[in-house]
Amino acid sequence: MTRPRVFPLAWSQIGAIVWAQWRCSWNRLLGVNKRSAAIAAIIGVFWYGGVIALAVGAGILMAAAGHQPYLPLVLSSALLLMLLYWQIAPVLMASTGASLDLRKILVYPVPAGALYGLEVLLRVTTGAEIIMILAGAMVGSLFNRRLPFWAPAGFLLFIVFNLLLAAGVRDLLVRLFANKRFREIAMFLLVTLAALPQVLMFTGILGKVRLAMGELPTVFLPWDAATAMATGRALWWTPLVLIGWILLSLIFGRYQFARSVRAGIENTAASGAAGRELLGFLYTWPGRLLRDPLGAMVEKELRMLTRSSRFRVVFAMGFTLGLLIWIPMSLGSRGHNQTDTFASANFLAIVSGYAVMLLTDLLFFNCLGPDRAAAQIYYLVPVPLVTVLVAKNVAASFFAVAELAIVTTACLLWRLPVTLARIAEAFSVCLVMCVLLLAVGNMASIWNPRPVNMSQPFRNQSSRVQWMALVAFPLACIPAALAYLARFAFESEAAFFGVLVVFGAAGAYVYRLALEVAVRHGELDREHIIEQLSYRAGIVAD
Repeated sequence: MTRPRVFPLAWSQIGAIVWAQWRCSWNRLLGVNKRSAAIAAIIGVFWYGGVIALAVGAGILMAAAGHQPYLPLVLSSALLLMLLYWQIAPVLMASTGASLDLRKILVYPVPAGALYGLEVLLRVTTGAEIIMILAGAMVGSLFNRRLPFWAPAGFLLFIVFNLLLAAGVRDLLVRLFANKRFREIAMFLLVTLAALPQVLMFTGILGKVRLAMGELPTVFLPWDAATAMATGRALWWTPLVLIGWILLSLIFGRYQFARSVRAGIENTAASGAAGRELLGFLYTWPGRLLRDPLGAMVEKELRMLTRSSRFRVVFAMGFTLGLLIWIPMSLGSRGHNQTDTFASANFLAIVSGYAVMLLTDLLFFNCLGPDRAAAQIYYLVPVPLVTVLVAKNVAASFFAVAELAIVTTACLLWRLPVTLARIAEAFSVCLVMCVLLLAVGNMASIWNPRPVNMSQPFRNQSSRVQWMALVAFPLACIPAALAYLARFAFESEAAFFGVLVVFGAAGAYVYRLALEVAVRHGELDREHIIEQLSYRAGIVAD
């Protein structure tokens, strides 16, 4: 009796998974709005064009023989930044990239090792830009005659290490945030770790840490080991250091993936009804201030969003990470004469902008996404579509203002330098940004609706909505930038608020026009909208 060939069987199963996901994605692309797809394609060309330019620059740097004396210092710092970007940036943006939907795969007899290998390959979605830049550096090192032929191996091993580490970090984060008992503790630990560098810098401990790190053998760190290999200065044991880090990451990732499989983490809903009625007044205020059906629909949005795991994570990150990262960075930017810089004087506006940016994808540019297939009720009940969109806009604005109110309260309690003028400036900037983002977001929500699984704490994949938000958010910051410029030029607060009032009035007019266009298109293209919102993701989760 012959034993089955395990590896060919596993590869055939992986191929079947990839093919099934490709068919699901292709079928969905056939129904994509051509206008939004064209916009996303243009934005993608500009974004990845910039990344390709950085990759070419990295290749030129590695290929130039005259730069070799400076390569170790440059590469060590660059690889450390790439490591932090690959592992921390998805957390700051509440996005973990594409991942397997275990609910749809565990019913099939696919080996756990094959699933884990595919999960590791999907970590490319969170570090594609880094891989492109490192690929350029590898090609450039091949043309540098002063470097050994095995120099690109340092970059290659560094990529493998990041892929394995990212897989373990992703499974750990998803499991912690999906467990309602440990979500608050996990959030606190995550925020503490993410904000630790800024806190150390703000308290002055970072200098002491640097002195202590300077006495340690940094050659055992992964980025320094990769630098030594890439610059031809590796010793015989340097590759073993990188291989050791890779093995540790493999063990960590396999352990976290196995726990996710055993716990069925993708199948747990983070609901938890205890204690909600203690904050019932936060839900009932729309009914007292607004007439029905608008008041009732705003209350529905508030209750639905606050009960979803994904929104709670994004909302909490807005004020926690904003406080512990941006405020130390802003206040720590003062010089020795303790004079206020722009960042330290306007940190409230910076934190509010960061919070609004996190809410953009979920509440502004895809407001129908959380409803998914249930959005068809809006076309059945006798409530105009304009009321639906306005209710969602009111809820989004409420949460944006709530973010800033929490940050302001925390600053006052910690006795940070906050004045009434700075509070008024931050609230004004936040409101103008929200009006402009809502104007564009209503049209984006209708033209390119996308279902959102609100039970998952992190979004998994990038989308055309996020590409459009990438361009729209900087544009929405232009009025604030012009207002600060006017205050600097005229040295007057009246000039600052005057510019914001003008842009606010213009934004309100644009919002009204955009709302009419979105409602008209939503009525005419209702079948397409319902079809897109009823779409079920493939094996790779959306």
